[in-house]
Amino acid sequence: MDLIPTLDYVLLTVLLLSALAALGFGLHRIWRRIAAGQPVEDGAAGSPLTALGPLNGSAFFARGVLASRLWQRPFSGAAHALVLFGSMILILGHAVFPLTFLGVPLFEGRIGFWLMGLGRDLAGVAVLLGLLFFLGRRLFPPDRLSQPKKRSGFVFMEILLLVVVLAGFGAETLRIAHSGAHEGKFLGNFLASLLGDSGGSFAAFHNAWWIHGLLGLTFISCIAYSPIAHILLGPINSALASARRGIALKPIDWSALEDEEADE
Repeated sequence: MDLIPTLDYVLLTVLLLSALAALGFGLHRIWRRIAAGQPVEDGAAGSPLTALGPLNGSAFFARGVLASRLWQRPFSGAAHALVLFGSMILILGHAVFPLTFLGVPLFEGRIGFWLMGLGRDLAGVAVLLGLLFFLGRRLFPPDRLSQPKKRSGFVFMEILLLVVVLAGFGAETLRIAHSGAHEGKFLGNFLASLLGDSGGSFAAFHNAWWIHGLLGLTFISCIAYSPIAHILLGPINSALASARRGIALKPIDWSALEDEEADE
């Protein structure tokens, strides 16, 4: 099924590890800035786990993953769901692809149709629709997004992710034009049929494959250095939220004040 040389996958894997390293370093920088303002228990200095506390699973899923508060604005909530679940399916499709090197026929049967074919095309369309909504809202923002000033950094990342998805469809179209139709890929099959024989060369597909891959790695590398880092920090913040309603204050150590009064 696959046409890309193994060496290309090796090179892409090395670049992926570099992109993940950049992501990890960026998140570590954010963590250090947050931890600098957190109290550290005696004997636990330097341990990043000391500031975490108990995890709130319900808040993580409802507020962090499903963005329940965003659903107070139905269009924003629907767009978030399109991008989130569409991205999850696309990531899953990429994550399981290495199984093909072990002989697993991912592009055949039900998995080939529902996940690698129809599922990924539907997911790509969902992400595109969600991104177009968010991009339109950033370019023509309501007052709550522009007061006291516009939030910068989102537009670049949203455009970059949009281009990544479009490049993915482009690579898929050229692959199908070169190697034949793939059952379930309704959009890729349709676009490939429009190309006819003009886009059926391996070189065109190979170049498009690398463009899509490099754009995706660029997006991963930039996440932690842009406001879109909230896609990772938001769920973490929700997981660390207190389960108690209202403002939770730490107990006051009155003994320290009593000692000071005694000294006086």
